[in-house]
Amino acid sequence: MTKKKVKNKALVLKVAEAESKDVGRGIARVDPKIFSQIKADVGDAVLITSQRSLGQEGKNKEAVARIMPLYPEDRGKNIVQIDGIARENAKVGIGERINIQKILYQDADALILSPLSAGLEFQEEDGEYLAQILDGTPVLKGGKIRATFFGSKTQDFFVEDTHPEGAVLIKPFTKIKIKGAVRKDRRAVGTTYEDIGGLEREIQRIREMIELPLNKKLLELKVTMDNFREALKEVEPSALREVFTEIPNVKWEKVGGLEQVKQILKETIEWPLKHKEAFDCIKVAPHKGILLYGPPGWGKTLLAKAAASETGVNFISVKGPELLSKYIGESEKGVREVFKKAKQASPCIIFFDEIDSLVPKRGAASESHVIERVVSQFLSELDGIEELKGVIVLGATNRIDMIDPAFLRPGRFDFLLEIPKPDLLSRLEIFKIHTEGKPLDLDAELNYLAKQTEGCTGSDIELICKKAAICALRENLSKKQDYKKIKISFKHFNTALQ
Repeated sequence: MTKKKVKNKALVLKVAEAESKDVGRGIARVDPKIFSQIKADVGDAVLITSQRSLGQEGKNKEAVARIMPLYPEDRGKNIVQIDGIARENAKVGIGERINIQKILYQDADALILSPLSAGLEFQEEDGEYLAQILDGTPVLKGGKIRATFFGSKTQDFFVEDTHPEGAVLIKPFTKIKIKGAVRKDRRAVGTTYEDIGGLEREIQRIREMIELPLNKKLLELKVTMDNFREALKEVEPSALREVFTEIPNVKWEKVGGLEQVKQILKETIEWPLKHKEAFDCIKVAPHKGILLYGPPGWGKTLLAKAAASETGVNFISVKGPELLSKYIGESEKGVREVFKKAKQASPCIIFFDEIDSLVPKRGAASESHVIERVVSQFLSELDGIEELKGVIVLGATNRIDMIDPAFLRPGRFDFLLEIPKPDLLSRLEIFKIHTEGKPLDLDAELNYLAKQTEGCTGSDIELICKKAAICALRENLSKKQDYKKIKISFKHFNTALQ
């Protein structure tokens, strides 16, 4: 049966981050007052589009989700909460505006999925298990979805095809096929590209360089802006080839609590890079640096990863001690090279972890005066004659008292953000994040656990959740039960807390 296309009214809403428990479930939460405006009911499918981002064929990128009501504290803000997967499918960021409208959907009879990352191996019979995990997830052909397995192990898939076409909802009876390597029959005579095992990408490049120039139709081709967009995805900035760091896959909703700190990082890092024209209009120069400080395990590095992931710009990560050298002049050269690469590849974020080891207080006894020269070089790069355009410096330290005072004034590190100890609500949010996707028993009361972990950091809570899962697994293996029946109960968390 073919899906009828119906023109429904679209509304413009602002994108907000999803609740941690909604990540990977294909949910879009809006104000209940909006339901009647788009003629939708709870659980209906909605189409999310952004007018600013165009796909390879000049069409808007799209995401599909099931509409659910916002929680009372978030209502009246004219927002839609969607997770990072939906934002990536629609090519939108937090704070941007999207169109949302009701769309008809059907139950999925069959799906063809392709894994987007290595690590897990799938057999033909795993399709039934995947259908159970993804039950209730809406998908579109060409989109991405995420499956969460036991122990919070996740796997992202690309939706190659759906049957029927259009928006579909995965059900337990949906037949899911995992698309593997395509095997082609060998030709009877001669050696062909298909005879070469693997090297598909290299073969494609060779064909483009050798076969295409021999084709006369090449003269009739026209290079469009979409072609340049696709080329940008393939070409890595040459300035970053020596220091290039893959952008972490950490979204804001994976950071429990710390709402005030996250908002400041969005305003100081995301906004100047995503809305440069707006800053030029109001004649405000972006901040040069932000310093995160606090005891170990309180989320400093996690915040830096989330900022880099959500911004999507080039990202250079530097461990403070790795720039120091015993040879005279090499340490200063290392600092110069990092800033030089960042300027060439701007917009760019430089993240200095353990920055206190790189720029400690001057005046300490040192025969070679290496520290003094490194600090002076860092200061000249950060606040020298040459303006630092399109580069934001993000530092993290456990010992702010050891950093040279010259760095702590406005104009260098404008924001000194102390990471607070997780309060009750923050600990509850962290528990929700680290138990997401885990098979919790009904007696695993997270509110009680949050109260019992006073003084624990985010790292401590993550370890508690891991220990509780291992306790449940140990009990299951000792009883030789089906691992699919594993349940993490309160007694397992209680054991982990001891």
